Amino acid sequence: MRIIKIFIFIWASVIIPVLAADVPIETLFTLATELNGEVVTVQGEVLTVLRQKEGTWINVSDGTSSIGVWADRQRELPPIQYSASYHSTGDTVRVEGIFYYNDPAHYGEAAVHARTVTVVTPGQTRIREVSEAKKRTLDLTALFMVCTWLVFAIKRMIYAARAGKNP
Repeated sequence: MRIIKIFIFIWASVIIPVLAADVPIETLFTLATELNGEVVTVQGEVLTVLRQKEGTWINVSDGTSSIGVWADRQRELPPIQYSASYHSTGDTVRVEGIFYYNDPAHYGEAAVHARTVTVVTPGQTRIREVSEAKKRTLDLTALFMVCTWLVFAIKRMIYAARAGKNP
């Protein structure tokens, strides 16, 4: 009996703080059997948004892993303006919902069925500057290519002159 109490105490000390705060997505997969069917809160950057007749899939990444979030049509979603790409940083969203490790409604995939979705930080367009080192490398590569072309052109002219042909 004492071992069971110790086990429950250790389990509660690990699980309860996890449920109270944002759960890293990697932890959802690590503790999948313990958290399956539990209400969790995850926060991360929106990777993609896929709208369907029955609802919307939002793929969210927190840097440790990514997971699909399912929102029924009845759920009102905030406007998500940016998805992550090379040109933009995706909106950061906080999702509270039920975690399913083997979601029967979606072919056994791990997913969070959203109860609430809120945009914590809006995304933005990234301005990508080309570094000076890359510009220098491009210049040197172009110079090398022109010099190589000149060497071969001159060699061709010399060969043609020796053979008695006009180039």
